[in-house]
Amino acid sequence: MNPDHALTERGPLAVVRFLGLVLLGALIGGVAALAAVGFVTAVLWLNEILLISPRSRMMFDYPAALIAATLAVPTLGGLLVGLLHRAIPPKFDTSGQSGRVLLT
Repeated sequence: MNPDHALTERGPLAVVRFLGLVLLGALIGGVAALAAVGFVTAVLWLNEILLISPRSRMMFDYPAALIAATLAVPTLGGLLVGLLHRAIPPKFDTSGQSGRVLLT
């Protein structure tokens, strides 16, 4: 059997493996595309609900509530981030030097 002949001839198992990889790539790409569309849709929805987009602010009927929402949404977001920051323990250096925090 010629070694060059073995490299150019593909068996049915290689074709099945290739098609399997193509289908797996298509499946992963489809799931990633759906996740991206869902993420963008969620961001647009939150922009409308939290009165972030200019159109939703213009269409809102209650100016006093709009001012309250303008102040409340960033404040509540900052408080939520602060609570999450307190809940996650930092990684401290164990070399004996107190107060050093590892950034990895």
